[in-house]
Amino acid sequence: MIADAGIPLAVVAHEGGTYLGSALLIESDLDARPQYAPWIAALWVDDVHRRQGIAAALMQHLRDEARKLSHARVYLCAEPKVTPYYLANGWTQIESDVGGLNVFVMNTSHPAQDT
Repeated sequence: MIADAGIPLAVVAHEGGTYLGSALLIESDLDARPQYAPWIAALWVDDVHRRQGIAAALMQHLRDEARKLSHARVYLCAEPKVTPYYLANGWTQIESDVGGLNVFVMNTSHPAQDT
C-alpha cells in the first residue's frame, strides 16, 4: 500500500517472491476528465502470467477498496485495442477517443455486471 488508508492505493499480486502484476487506485488519471474519480490505473500483469485472472482480481480488489471509501463508481481509461477485454469484464464504455483513450466506468457494488 502507498498509504495507510484512502487514495492513492497500490496493490501487488505475487506468488512467493515472484511478481505477477499490480494496479493503482488514484484520484485522477485523465486530465481531460477531472469530473471522474477515482480511477483504476497502471494495471499491469507480467506477460508470462496473463490469462490467469490476475488483472480481474486486481481490479476487483481496488473496486472493493473504492466501495469501502464510499465511492459508487470507479473509472478506467485504456487504449482502444483493449476495449473488448474491459467490456467482457463488466466495464461500461462511456467515452471514446479522449486523447486517444477510451473511458470506462464500473459500479463498486456487486456483482461486476451491475454497471
